[in-house]
Amino acid sequence: MMTNILGVIAKRTHSFDIHSVQDKTWLYHCHCRQHLLTIRRHNRVTQGKAKYWCHYCKGQLIQITK
Repeated sequence: MMTNILGVIAKRTHSFDIHSVQDKTWLYHCHCRQHLLTIRRHNRVTQGKAKYWCHYCKGQLIQITK
């Protein structure tokens, strides 16, 4: 598809500019530690589309409010 339709060479990695979202993280916590979620994951949580869980204590990640 990449070659036939878009006329570009297909690669496994991208070369998009990600500087606008690269350093935007949100602080969340569970029962055992703090976690940094990307802006994409944070938006999914705030829109009610996703919940995330700690791999260690299995607690739900809750946003730390300022």
